Amino acid sequence: MGSNIIELAKLGHERAAELKASCGAVNVRSLTQLISDLATQLEVQFVRSTNMAVQLANAESKCRELAAENAGLKAICEDRRTFIMNGVQLGYIKVPTVDTDPALETIRIAVSPQAPTPATDAFLAEVRAQGVGAAIEHLHKKFEGTGHIGVPVMALEWLAQEIRKGASL
Repeated sequence: MGSNIIELAKLGHERAAELKASCGAVNVRSLTQLISDLATQLEVQFVRSTNMAVQLANAESKCRELAAENAGLKAICEDRRTFIMNGVQLGYIKVPTVDTDPALETIRIAVSPQAPTPATDAFLAEVRAQGVGAAIEHLHKKFEGTGHIGVPVMALEWLAQEIRKGASL
């Protein structure tokens, strides 16, 4: 699409110059100016869209980084919660019996379920599914024309759908 826009803008400028050179009428000149202005605006919009595509790619990259970091933090929280709960169950950690003891609130917070993070979970599922998509592309390239990739590709497509649904596999 980008090269098409550039070609159209270049062609617009060329045609405007041709019209200016061949006709001296005022209406034609205003028409050539209009074509030239449109071609210029097309170029400007192309540059803007290219810049926005870069910004979007950077934002998506940052989201992937944040989601990975968040997933790591969630895993740490789950590990600590399990550790504390096991310690309480085995008697290594004594739960205070007085409600006003600050240690009791610390233990309650530590063992309480963490808040759900559906946006992070959905984003991570999509990242995983894209990894499966990359595997499908690899199979297509590597075994193209052999006729031996139908079943594996179908299985991977099913896997990507299940990952996107959030199924625990």
